[in-house]
Amino acid sequence: MSAVFATRRSRRSGATSAPPVRFAAMDGYRGLFVILVVLYHLGVTRLAGGWIGINHFFVFSGFLITRILLSEHARTGRIDAIAFYVRRARRVLPAMLVLVAAVLVATLLIGEGEQRRLWGGDAAATLGFFLNWRLVQRNDAYFDQFGMPSPLRHAWTLSVEEQFYLVVPFLLLGLCVLARRRALRSGVVLALAVGAAVWTAHLAQSAGPSRLYYGTDTRVQALLVGVAVGFLLGRGSDGRRPALLPRAATEAMGWVGFATSLSAVFLLDEATQWVYTEGGVLLFALAAGLVAWSAVDERPSPLNRLMSLRPLPYLGRISYGIYLYHWPIHLWVPLDGVPRPLAALVQLVLTLAAAAASYRYLEAPVLAHGLRGLPLARRGRRWTLGPAVAAVLAGSVLLWSTPAPALSERQPDLVAGQRAYDPGGSPQRISVLGDSVAQQLADDFPAATYPGVSLRNQAREGCDLLPATATTGEQDIPVQAPCRTTRERWPADFRSSGSQVLVVLAWTMLAYPHRAPDGTVVRPGDPRYAQVIDRGLDDLLARLGSAGRLQLVTLPCRDLPSDQTGGRSGAGAADLAQVRRVVRDPSWVNGVLKSWAARHPGAVHVIDLQAATCPRGYEPTRAGVTLFADRAHFSRDAAPMVWKWLLPQIQASYAPVR
Repeated sequence: MSAVFATRRSRRSGATSAPPVRFAAMDGYRGLFVILVVLYHLGVTRLAGGWIGINHFFVFSGFLITRILLSEHARTGRIDAIAFYVRRARRVLPAMLVLVAAVLVATLLIGEGEQRRLWGGDAAATLGFFLNWRLVQRNDAYFDQFGMPSPLRHAWTLSVEEQFYLVVPFLLLGLCVLARRRALRSGVVLALAVGAAVWTAHLAQSAGPSRLYYGTDTRVQALLVGVAVGFLLGRGSDGRRPALLPRAATEAMGWVGFATSLSAVFLLDEATQWVYTEGGVLLFALAAGLVAWSAVDERPSPLNRLMSLRPLPYLGRISYGIYLYHWPIHLWVPLDGVPRPLAALVQLVLTLAAAAASYRYLEAPVLAHGLRGLPLARRGRRWTLGPAVAAVLAGSVLLWSTPAPALSERQPDLVAGQRAYDPGGSPQRISVLGDSVAQQLADDFPAATYPGVSLRNQAREGCDLLPATATTGEQDIPVQAPCRTTRERWPADFRSSGSQVLVVLAWTMLAYPHRAPDGTVVRPGDPRYAQVIDRGLDDLLARLGSAGRLQLVTLPCRDLPSDQTGGRSGAGAADLAQVRRVVRDPSWVNGVLKSWAARHPGAVHVIDLQAATCPRGYEPTRAGVTLFADRAHFSRDAAPMVWKWLLPQIQASYAPVR
């Protein structure tokens, strides 16, 4: 028995495995959960736990593929890995190539500067099935309310699946050889899933949300649960299927799994931490496993009849296209000014139309017949599709490899008549603290222009430096482990660095409501919130002590995409709409910062970045330079211009500690 090649003919057709049997109820579940995920992305944030549906796709995929490969093993005594990869390519690549090509065209037409390089890299990573690790590397926040997300961000799930499927034929074959009993095979795989859950809980103590959300090692537990259930219900070494449980037991399992899964959609949200720290991903994967077990039981069942009602099975059949196309449609057809429910409905209709056409004319024909299934002449298939695939890949790589703008090439003044930098002035050793805006600005510091300056970057993405709890009005926003570590360690890191001054860039979370000490929610504009900010800054100054001077940089004006804070209902919608207004005009927050600093003369100095970047309101450009690459963070072109203004301000405000 081996995972070797089948005959040449079977390799060419990818048909060593029998065509997979479709279960209407399974398709119905897939249809339901993909719609829940899509509706959440389209702004129905009451379905904030809809992202858990991705977990179910992993379980269902692992389950169905395991059953197919076990049937092949029982029939032929082997698992043909090459034929398996060919079939996966037929299923995944056609629609993916259409998506990536569309993104490349859109990037060339509407992408700005850094977006072209960023999204070109995302396209290459999507085609190479490593997008999830690329998103981890750049700390992409899946639930981030700020900035312009990549139109390929959602394709990370395909990377996780295909990385796993590189090894799954050999995993199954090894277990078939080493263990005769299906219960033992399943138990080994479940033990691996538990190990992955334990590892995820350990990782959650120090890793950021991007690492936990996108990591293959944290997501593999759901795929492994699917494999384990597939072993339990698939054919054994003797070719037989397992004995059926009593119908009532299978029905009860289905209802428990379905109720647990559906409750997650409404009870979880993007801030829920226990799914990583306490085995929640594994729990909901097991629930999905119970659903799968029930769905493939062909005996009459009320639950299966419910999930087989039209149009759910059809939505399940086209679920791949629905998932692929909904996100770029959502970004490219924002329908600003249209009521969110109506905009979501229009986007959903466009998504369903694109997915239906893709399935009928592209995905199903290629899956069944390969390239011969496409309505092209033989020569057309050879000379049109090949160059098209090469062009998509080449376009991705070319955009990705576009050199980043040189930081020192262009440094116009940010403010007319601004101070000049004194190369011999102080301070020369500077620490920067704040959130991702400060972090990226420090990363883009033009060190070659200021060779005497030593800059220490202590900022952390998404970090709220107030000890109070931030909230959206509907739900609290927990402090992530990396931010918690930064808040604990920055004073010691500052002292050990030998920095002369701590430059704190006001962080975006100041625009959010927070909880006062008595638990009530206080918002920008409320004097009680000003007191919360004051107490937080008092704590920050006390922890700095006499080790250095504090310089506080005010918030600049930015213009968040309206849909990034839209789609909620009631108080949550009002609060997030206010967040957007405060980010665009941070005068109230900056006024609180200035008033606090005035009470600490000599110890604190304010540097007014708002007055420098937007004295008359939000400005997207200055001196022909785009200020914000993603409407949230300073662009690489703007960074040297900001530092050219900021460093002299730091020098002018600096007084050495005596």
